[in-house]
Amino acid sequence: MTEYVSVRASETLNQDELLAFLKARFPRITKTIGRTLVKGTECVEVRVPSKSPEFEQIRTFIDEKRKHGIRAYDFTIGYYLRKYTKAELQRAKVLRLNIATHFEPSGEECGTIYETLCDHCNLGRQISDLIIDVRRVPQHKDICETIAWVEWIVSTRFARTFAKKKLTGAEF
Repeated sequence: MTEYVSVRASETLNQDELLAFLKARFPRITKTIGRTLVKGTECVEVRVPSKSPEFEQIRTFIDEKRKHGIRAYDFTIGYYLRKYTKAELQRAKVLRLNIATHFEPSGEECGTIYETLCDHCNLGRQISDLIIDVRRVPQHKDICETIAWVEWIVSTRFARTFAKKKLTGAEF
């Protein structure tokens, strides 16, 4: 397994100094996220190995800002990404599925009916078929979810592969 850290900086979040640091220190690997339509709203991302001098430089920069109480650095700025070899994936007993692609509207907004089981934590269950606007489902994705995070849509290819590999934990 190779582990990376993806670090983001945004002018909108008043992280101009971090954004400038990343662009100056890592010009080849700094990628702009989205399109900057309004001046002062640029957002960039840098992905570096978690056990690297580059990550230590970024961590030190952010730690210094936090020590000085700069609010723009009070929250999580990066996240871990792990890359596995095919052999590592085949040996795994359990895989955690993290769905990155989302779309709107949610099933509830389209007529899916849910029953609330707990008024305190909003735990519930779906009691009707899932109703969604399929025109809004991202094309060319094997799995995605609505903004509700509990409504998943999978491609036929995904469902067939799941069955062919005799995987468990889901029904289609």
